[in-house]
Amino acid sequence: MLTPRSTRQGRGGAAVLGSAALALALAACSGSGGGPAPRPSSSTPGPTSSAPTTTGPTTTEPGTATPQPSATGSAGAPSGPATPLPTPSAPESPVPAPKPLRVVRAADSAALRAALRDARPGDRIDLVRATYTGPFVVSESGTAADPVVLTGARQTVITTTGGSPLTVTGSHVRVKTAQLRAGSAPAVVVAGGQDVTLDRLTVLRARQAGVRVTGGARLVYVLRSSLGGTSGPAVQVGAAGAAAQPSDVLVDGCTVVGQGVVVAAGATGGGVHGTSFSRPGGPWVRLLGSGWIVDDNTGDAPPSGPALLVGGPGDALRSNETTGGAAAVVGYTDPALEASTRVG
Repeated sequence: MLTPRSTRQGRGGAAVLGSAALALALAACSGSGGGPAPRPSSSTPGPTSSAPTTTGPTTTEPGTATPQPSATGSAGAPSGPATPLPTPSAPESPVPAPKPLRVVRAADSAALRAALRDARPGDRIDLVRATYTGPFVVSESGTAADPVVLTGARQTVITTTGGSPLTVTGSHVRVKTAQLRAGSAPAVVVAGGQDVTLDRLTVLRARQAGVRVTGGARLVYVLRSSLGGTSGPAVQVGAAGAAAQPSDVLVDGCTVVGQGVVVAAGATGGGVHGTSFSRPGGPWVRLLGSGWIVDDNTGDAPPSGPALLVGGPGDALRSNETTGGAAAVVGYTDPALEASTRVG
């Protein structure tokens, strides 16, 4: 079993989950042939600490910058004998979380629109226990050290009169703790930005995907979220035939009910880790991308077919078990892919 990912703190009170485990395992996938290049050692932010509410800038402590990504290698079928997946390094010690540069309280839908329109690096936009009717778009970007943070409460609901309730097009953005209700569109769309974290979200209803990651989005993290009530995939990464596909997308520590995770061909270098799947209607993960790691997941066995369906080269599967403790069944869209897939 993989040990927990390392944690440290980033600007805006965001705990950062290190991806040493993912990088090491991808390194093992390369074997002695043309497998995927190791993933960059990236960081993902998580929980936001409390800070005094103000309407202007506040003095801050120096933050810890998120490492910038490098390009993910293309996939190919490794040659030679399989290389065992290594044991990841021990977690790092957390460092104190600096305060946001500015805290903006948005008490209603109009205030939220204004806060998003005027967002600047280092802002934390606080939502209250209320229903916000969108759609809302996070288009302004933060920086690696000073992200734009949108945080709610357990009773915060984001809904919409049409389209997706929440779309993120900016980079260095954190969205934390909210419930989402969608109609005929995905509940959350991440379109083209990089370094975007969705943490502790609850998708109550969506007739399409719960979370859709599209375009050239990179370093997108879906963490500790409850994804159910969707007619489409809980998480959809990329789209068939799209000119640009996402890379380095991590689904970590989530609870998925019903539909699973779908990864399109061309989406590279991501992972599904520590996630539980209940009452699946099909595979937990339909993996057509390359260079992915699927590890330490559990759940109910699908009514028919495999729990993990592999349709791309150079992926790694490890320690995935059904509720009864049996190894999750792996299937392949093409039998030839079995030779390039690490299963442990």
